[in-house]
Amino acid sequence: MSVGVEALDADHRKLMGFVNDLHAAVRGRAATADVGRILDDLISYTEYHFEVEERLQKLSRYPGLDDHRKAHEALKAKVYALRDKFKADERALDNMKVFDFLSDWLVRHILGDDMKYKPFLERKPAASKPAAG
Repeated sequence: MSVGVEALDADHRKLMGFVNDLHAAVRGRAATADVGRILDDLISYTEYHFEVEERLQKLSRYPGLDDHRKAHEALKAKVYALRDKFKADERALDNMKVFDFLSDWLVRHILGDDMKYKPFLERKPAASKPAAG
């Protein structure tokens, strides 16, 4: 599932780790505050990762950036809705479909959408490192 940029690959592993941690916390009946913290961490890291990924796509002049950005926005909207449901009812995450959705979306997104920009980042070595700031 490598996109050829170690920083992005590491982000993808970290995101999958957050999904796994969230799943383990819910299945283990962790405290609501702990589940909420993991969910918030997942959201924050997702926002950070998408920002970095889109910046690299822009630097590499990836022509699919607008569509990729729309896919990111759609996922963020679903994850924000998930957080809102959890805040309203802590049992909202008890449904395994939530984790199936998150892990399936992440894998499909990496193997599908993210692989489309891989040749552009490989072609532009200067663009394969996130810009500072």
